[in-house]
Amino acid sequence: MPWCPKCKNEYKEGYTVCADCGSNLVDSLDNGPVAIYFGTEAELYEICNFMTSNGISKVQVSFDEKEDIYELLVPSADVSEAQKQLRVYLSRIAAPRMQAETENNDVTNATDSKEAEFYNGPYEEAEKKAEDYKSGADTLLLVGTLGIIALVLLNLGIIPISLTGFTKMLITGVMGSMFVIFLLLGFFSRKSYRMFKEKAGSEKDIKQELHDYLTEIISPDTFDEGLTDDSPSMEILYFRRTEKMKELIRNYSDSLDASFVEYVIEEIYPEIFEQI
Repeated sequence: MPWCPKCKNEYKEGYTVCADCGSNLVDSLDNGPVAIYFGTEAELYEICNFMTSNGISKVQVSFDEKEDIYELLVPSADVSEAQKQLRVYLSRIAAPRMQAETENNDVTNATDSKEAEFYNGPYEEAEKKAEDYKSGADTLLLVGTLGIIALVLLNLGIIPISLTGFTKMLITGVMGSMFVIFLLLGFFSRKSYRMFKEKAGSEKDIKQELHDYLTEIISPDTFDEGLTDDSPSMEILYFRRTEKMKELIRNYSDSLDASFVEYVIEEIYPEIFEQI
């Protein structure tokens, strides 16, 4: 039976749209869309396109007739990543644009392709890369080893496949080369796995070190001094806060990768400010 993801009302088969709020009905509330942001229709469609181009499918804009607002809906499984992308959009696209409008009284006419360049995807942890390399290495080594064994058994006549001499040589040569390549790739992937595994340990220590540093020196009651004199919007305030946090991290250590710094800030920001 279809359900409304917003009103939580159950409908009879055949209904596709909620009569109360206008939301598209879903088969189950367990994986239904979740509203993560609201705003103007044009703004939400721009965010929708931004998220779609960065790997989140089934993002949709819905009009809530009861509340008279447009909402951005994402699948429940993508809420965490969508919230990160939303913060990136607000800080790197919306906030600078609004800042330019405030300071220059001129609308920035950046194209969608230019704006999409601000976001290069989520930072991938070394631990995740290590596990990916390990999984790939195990598969390559297994397939390569089994393939070589199968070819040996074939040439010894243990595997009863009738092949002529030339065909047998051709298959052995081509398949043997392929399985050897699999083994080599597997060994290289294993090497990369060990490298990223070592990096994951130091990355975890640095992340915890920055977490302790920022949470210790940042007081939500005083951090915004000088940032809110002109009563900025939440988008501008988020942009100013994150820029100030980047400056603190640069003063603490100027050798950290910029994408890693942004990843750390995205992880810590809700803990510091969204509990206010």
